[in-house]
Amino acid sequence: MEKLLFIISFSILYFSSLILVLKKENNQIINCTYNIILFSFALIFSFLFPINYYLSIKGFNIDLYIDYYKNYKYFEIVLYYISIFASTHAFLFVARKKNILTKKLFDKNKDDINIQSESSDKKIMIVGIIMLIIGIISNYLYLKVYGGYKNYLNYSSLIRSGIITIKNPFSFLIAFRNFIIFSSYIFLSMIYTNKNKISRYFLFFVSFIFSLFILYSNKGRISFAIYILVLLGYAFLRKKNVEYINIKTLTKVCLVGIVFLIGIVNVGKILGRNTDGNFLMQLNKEFSFIFLNFKVIFNNLKIENYRLLKDLILFPIYLLPNSIWYGKFNILKCSDINTMFWFGSIKGVGSVYGEMPVDFISISYMQFGFAGIIILPIFYAILFDIVMQSIYKIHNVETFKIIYIYVLLTIGIETIIYADPYHIMTSSFAFIAFMILLFVFNKIKIK
Repeated sequence: MEKLLFIISFSILYFSSLILVLKKENNQIINCTYNIILFSFALIFSFLFPINYYLSIKGFNIDLYIDYYKNYKYFEIVLYYISIFASTHAFLFVARKKNILTKKLFDKNKDDINIQSESSDKKIMIVGIIMLIIGIISNYLYLKVYGGYKNYLNYSSLIRSGIITIKNPFSFLIAFRNFIIFSSYIFLSMIYTNKNKISRYFLFFVSFIFSLFILYSNKGRISFAIYILVLLGYAFLRKKNVEYINIKTLTKVCLVGIVFLIGIVNVGKILGRNTDGNFLMQLNKEFSFIFLNFKVIFNNLKIENYRLLKDLILFPIYLLPNSIWYGKFNILKCSDINTMFWFGSIKGVGSVYGEMPVDFISISYMQFGFAGIIILPIFYAILFDIVMQSIYKIHNVETFKIIYIYVLLTIGIETIIYADPYHIMTSSFAFIAFMILLFVFNKIKIK
């Protein structure tokens, strides 16, 4: 219990430091991207970490994680919280200097709203239809090798774990399947833009059904939960104009967070991913890697293994099929290195079935040691600001809102837990394609 109190004391200090840098207006906390990210850091490292530690010590975890927690030394906890503090505040320092990140939620300039026209709506619809068609064709070709969707379900879990590899000449199309999922966001926003057009309801229905099939076959709990959260978040928030965050708002967010965590476990049951019958143990196990990664990496990482910001340089290469960057150039992801530290080899080699994700704090430390915990978050804050600036250029207000929620969840909050550039790029591939296509069509005059 002494170690738990030690962790709680540092959690309180960390939480207090975050309260001091909240963005306020008239002594009220502004409902903006910056503050939402700040509260996400607080929730994970000030509240979830002590709870995760306590439940693990009480036996609500797998033996591997419990052993690591029992061997968490006091000086490692101190170094961990120094790293958390430095990484978080380095990110937030840059973020609060950016006007886009400190703008009130869904706050678009009047000029942006006035630009919205029937022409811009048509261009967004065209892009959505193109993405839906590409996604359906890619899905068909990818699944054809496995004998169709039903047959693929027999292989998907094994492929995901790296247990088996089937030569699929269309394996690179797996990323294009997500175009369908992203197109459903577009069509839903276009329904609210013009509710009188039945074609928009039809396109959303088709893309939504296809999206559920794809998410189920992918066996991804987080991606499934986030997809539903984006749709529900947009439906509930699109008409809300909550300019400030108060106790009532925080209570609602906490309730949503609890429902989200419960949803992940239940989705895991549906997908057949859960291995533990005990609900509390399953839930606690899911997030333990976030807090144990630092100990494992700190104990195994040598100076000669520092990433030296290679991950930032390689960001764009992860848009290419892994047969190129891994197959031809033998480039290892951060998650590969982390998995080697945990289990001795990468996923699919030896008896290692699965990959250990790398979180925001750990990937920062992997770059330059304790210097990296400041350097990488600064770059991440700059990149996140660039992404947010791009979506503010979307002229359709409804499309802007749903994509804002998507970006906030997948590139903003999710990155705190899954910070590997490979994960960020693959999960954002459809969004990047949408922005490129929209940019191209905005240069074209449509009568």
